[in-house]
Amino acid sequence: MKYVVIGLLIFCSWKVAAQTPDSLWIRSLEEQQLKDSSDIQRFDYHFYQGQMYAQRLHYQEAINEYGVCIAIDSKNAQAHFEISKMYQFLGDTQTARQQLLEAIRLAPDNSYFKEIEAAYCIQAQDFVQAIAIFEKLAKKHRGNDLYLYRLIELYSHTNQYGNYLATLDRLEVLHGITEEIAIAKIEVFELQNKSKKIIAEMEKLIAKYPFETRYQVSLSDYYFDKKQPAKALAILDAIFKRRPNDGYASMAMFAYYQMNNQPEKASGYLMQALVDRSVELDEKLTRLRPYLAELSQQKLMAEADSLFELLLAIYPDHAQVFTLHGEYLAQHQRMEEAEKQFRMAATIEPENEENWVRLALLQSQKTDISSFAETVKEAEKRFPQNTFWAYYRVIIAYQQELPDTVIMLVERYVAQLDGNEKEVKSKMLGMRGDLFVQQNKIATAFADYDSALILFPQNIIVLNNYAYHLALCNSDLRRAERMSGQAVNSDPQNATYLDTYAWVFFMQGDYRSAQFYMERALNYDKGDVLLEHYGDILFLLGREEEALEQWEQSREAGNKSDILTQKIAEKKYIVSQSDGCEE
Repeated sequence: MKYVVIGLLIFCSWKVAAQTPDSLWIRSLEEQQLKDSSDIQRFDYHFYQGQMYAQRLHYQEAINEYGVCIAIDSKNAQAHFEISKMYQFLGDTQTARQQLLEAIRLAPDNSYFKEIEAAYCIQAQDFVQAIAIFEKLAKKHRGNDLYLYRLIELYSHTNQYGNYLATLDRLEVLHGITEEIAIAKIEVFELQNKSKKIIAEMEKLIAKYPFETRYQVSLSDYYFDKKQPAKALAILDAIFKRRPNDGYASMAMFAYYQMNNQPEKASGYLMQALVDRSVELDEKLTRLRPYLAELSQQKLMAEADSLFELLLAIYPDHAQVFTLHGEYLAQHQRMEEAEKQFRMAATIEPENEENWVRLALLQSQKTDISSFAETVKEAEKRFPQNTFWAYYRVIIAYQQELPDTVIMLVERYVAQLDGNEKEVKSKMLGMRGDLFVQQNKIATAFADYDSALILFPQNIIVLNNYAYHLALCNSDLRRAERMSGQAVNSDPQNATYLDTYAWVFFMQGDYRSAQFYMERALNYDKGDVLLEHYGDILFLLGREEEALEQWEQSREAGNKSDILTQKIAEKKYIVSQSDGCEE
């Protein structure tokens, strides 16, 4: 009973230590107890403490505890290995590797330690040493294919095709003839242009799996590629004699008749292949995509619709089919039908975010964005880690002219988003800044623009908008010129950016430069505001009649501003009230 009580006391003290590791009184009591215990107990105690610190990510404290373990037992390899791990977490790779090598020296038969050493070698681009390590491990553990796969990766990376093939042979000894190994060999033989060996590998697969027709079809495809159609067709004929409606063979015949410009026969074989459930859907879609592109070019929409009708009947629960159909419909501007297909894909596979992205992007093009808003809101709930949806929610609120919602969302997301999401935060702050400009809260808007550029200095939209409003305010025009110039350099054919650049020069009185950039802008867009600005520039260059022509063109283009009407009536440039700023 005495030993049971002592053991129970030690267990309880460890439990308290785990709960309150920083208690000096508890630690001192434990140390006093352990000084009377064996070295093994002391070692176990400090090793346990090291593990507890490591779990809490207190790596230096863990190193200290493992160091005590080494002081107790200098030949303990595991303690050195644990220290190696801690230094790796701290980013001290050199010390980590030194500790690892010491662990290997003390435990030369530990294969896991050597695997980690090989990883260090790969990180240091020392592939020769990494290969040497895995070769030794593979010889020692002949039944462990993990080391052979590592060697295959390394031989492939270093273009050692002879060793690569030899290692594949070693895998084949372990597992027999497999598709994975055969394909890996064939890829190398193709690089080496060894046609006979490629055929031999395919024939080995066919011999092992005589009822798996896709291997036979692969060989026929190879003969087609090598311009040996007689051999290819002979293989396919043999398949059809056994299985008249074989889908894989039908796919091959579809490709053959397509290549030989016999569309009716090709279409028949395609239909035959589509209804064969033994053919993987992905393979069907791979063959179908280029064919659909051909039908689109030839404007054979009825044929394409028939194909999709058949596919949807066979695969009513497969999102890939609805996605492909939606893409096809969208390509042909059948947007309502496309939206239904994308929504079905999202309903069938709601965990696949790409389905939601496709649906949202299509809905974003609609005039009524209410369905777009609902999709984004639902997608954000499903994928809260993706800031794509948060950004879209801000855009939607902005487009719906809900200023309070925009302000609330931006404030929330800027506070919540990870510190690495600087670009998204910057874009959100930029939108809020634009909103404050509309509310004539110029100083508040400029503060948002400043914050946006601190987060992401390359935010071109903010650079342009900030520069434009600085110009309108006739404030800090040199800075406005730098920012606007940066926007133009990033997109030199963007009429909006060129217009801003021209207006910055205009406000500085440099009318020649303003004229140059405004004329470049008009090469890409003849919007009403740009035409009005061009008229203003021409007027101050003394070309009054041409200025009046530009103002009239601006009005014809839809510009209904009162100040433009006044310019035309009085036939002179008038400073707009917006050319100054009020808070």
